[in-house]
Amino acid sequence: RLCLMERRNSAALGEIQEYKNAFELIDTKKSGSIPTAKLGEVLKSLDHEVSAEELRIHEAETDVDGVGKTTFAQFLQLMVRVTSPPDEDEGPPPFYAVPSMDVSAQINLSAQLAAAATITEAKKQELKKVFSEMDSRKDGFITFDEYKCAMSKVGRPGLTDKDLKGAFDEADVDNDGSVDFLNFLYQWAKDQSPVQHDQDCFAINGFYMNMREKFVAKGASIYYMMVEWDEKDLSWEDFRQKIVGATDPEKAVKGSLRATIFATYEELELERPTIGDNGLHASASPFEGLCERMNWAGIKLSEDPFGKALLQLGLDEKTIMEWTKDPDVEFKGKLNSIFDSLEDLDTSQSLEKVKTIGKAKGNPPSGIKNMAFVFVKPKANNEKVQKLVKDTFAASKISLVKEGEIKGEVIDKDKLIDNHYYAIAQKAVLMRPKDLNAPEQGKKKFHDVFGVTWEEALKSGLVMNAAEVCAEYQLNSKELGGYWDACKKSGKMIKFCGGFYCGKIFSKTVHVKVGGGIEIEDAEDIVAAKFEHASQQDVEEIKKQFASYDTNKNGVLCLEEFSNAMKSTMNEELGAVELKAMFDDVDRNGDGEIDIEEFMFHIRSRRAQKIDQPSTIKH
Repeated sequence: RLCLMERRNSAALGEIQEYKNAFELIDTKKSGSIPTAKLGEVLKSLDHEVSAEELRIHEAETDVDGVGKTTFAQFLQLMVRVTSPPDEDEGPPPFYAVPSMDVSAQINLSAQLAAAATITEAKKQELKKVFSEMDSRKDGFITFDEYKCAMSKVGRPGLTDKDLKGAFDEADVDNDGSVDFLNFLYQWAKDQSPVQHDQDCFAINGFYMNMREKFVAKGASIYYMMVEWDEKDLSWEDFRQKIVGATDPEKAVKGSLRATIFATYEELELERPTIGDNGLHASASPFEGLCERMNWAGIKLSEDPFGKALLQLGLDEKTIMEWTKDPDVEFKGKLNSIFDSLEDLDTSQSLEKVKTIGKAKGNPPSGIKNMAFVFVKPKANNEKVQKLVKDTFAASKISLVKEGEIKGEVIDKDKLIDNHYYAIAQKAVLMRPKDLNAPEQGKKKFHDVFGVTWEEALKSGLVMNAAEVCAEYQLNSKELGGYWDACKKSGKMIKFCGGFYCGKIFSKTVHVKVGGGIEIEDAEDIVAAKFEHASQQDVEEIKKQFASYDTNKNGVLCLEEFSNAMKSTMNEELGAVELKAMFDDVDRNGDGEIDIEEFMFHIRSRRAQKIDQPSTIKH
């Protein structure tokens, strides 16, 4: 909150220049980085005195990849942290709160400041005039209505309200429904300088901060339901798979809530659901349900039926509270996270396993029902969805114990979403990749998917947590979320274990010469991210085009079908060798056929080239 307030301050841009001047006292060659060992000198030049211990901490915070260098973006992010005063109104943190987890605002701010610092003063004044013309109310902010009005005056044929809203939302990096001048500068700078990267980049939990913002955005809320049922009537596994449905709504069992929401989202007045925005959340185990009731509903451990059962086993409260942070625990000689160890188990099974893990000597009580915590996610939270969930539970003998709504401002203030996703948040922001406990099975998966070992990637500095990626590439949380969604869709994301995901968000940029000597980027992750939120109409048009080329209607294009299509649509004669080369280029997995996903990527790649290049480029 303080970071967002500071960003509103008109003095912010002046402070950037002050920080930049101090930074360049060391970075005389203007390379964009300084030796981390010189950080103390920069801070001293800004009259920011720190102790030796504080300096050691600051050096560790900024030298994120351990190579002894600190970039200007990392330095700005540090200055945002060290110059923000503590919030005296805040009480003690929740029982398992994440410290300093308001990082989305810090990351968005530092990315904007770093981008603004690259713009000349003359250009800023020029852009200020444009901004002022769009700001018809002269209050320092551009609303969507003002933006839409400005676009209608300059005449942009073919742009729908949906197109305009998409462009506006991209500039509104903090999701507050308005664009200020710093947002405006940032978007302009990003449009002028697309992301370049000279090495692969693997991100840890790159989705977290963008996901968090959906819960705390203006007007956001969740609707929660505490439910229970007899495990004899319904197993926990069936509750998750058959009642709630798989995480990917397109693959969820027919009749499950997530599948129904996906099939009827227009009737439910929702946007098309995705893996992240799949309608609702439900506890993965009785223990997770306990953690969520304590966090979201404020239930005390000793007052919760499952909590009482754990205490009756002889487990002490301290151990149980430590487990809420999802640590690794030992079971039958193997280490695994406590959440993963108990996933999909019924209450009776969970208590037996917990007794072994915790070496408890008490006897588990009988007759305790399965109890889960369920909530409708912000983007799906309306009365129609709430009714659908309640009706489905009632038809499945699942009783509703308690229900209610929690507003986004409360979720933000009490850090409810940070506590809910503690394990994910910790790895996304606080922990460095080298300190993570990567299970052997996950390491094998990493090597199989990415072709490099986990140890090699760490040693080469290719692995970063989400906060480090934003600092290194000057991305805001929304942009990182787009790259993450793209890598997930292209199969470049793996799950190590509970709360620990890794995605290859950038591939090394390869420059390919095309006609006229123009260089274009052959970075599929950038293309995918750019078109991640393509309209449904766009997708349907591409599918129709594909179907028209698929003459034998078998769902894929062979070389002959592809060649015939290219001959009929291109204005120049193409030989067999050229057509085969084009076919191989589109056939990304090399199986001799082009499926709809490969075709769609090909079309979007061509459009991306047209957008990013000033000149017309032949295929």
